[in-house]
Amino acid sequence: MQEKDTEVADAIDDMVAVLEATCAESDAAARQATVLRQRNASRSTKGKSEPFDGTALVRSVSALQQRLSEAASRLRRAQARRLHDEGLSTERIAELFGVTRQRISALLRVDNTRSIKRSRPR
Repeated sequence: MQEKDTEVADAIDDMVAVLEATCAESDAAARQATVLRQRNASRSTKGKSEPFDGTALVRSVSALQQRLSEAASRLRRAQARRLHDEGLSTERIAELFGVTRQRISALLRVDNTRSIKRSRPR
């Protein structure tokens, strides 16, 4: 049981780190989006029809989503394992998580080491 508690605690720590980093990066992305909106508005009032390129913003937001998704997956997997070890059925865990029993079974089968390496903030 100690190992599962450590797994959950590590997953929570990872989530906190990702959320803290995401807050700062989200603020920067919001500033970037505001600049893009202003530039696009300025270009359209000057008769230029081609919008300012926002691919950097798209990449930034996509990277944020990816890191959040990976950290959330790790936490969900660790929590599912802990609950299962405490004796909860896959059906009950699925009910708690709002997913199918099959999804919980998949979470319980997945190798955790792959997710741990990928979810660390860069």
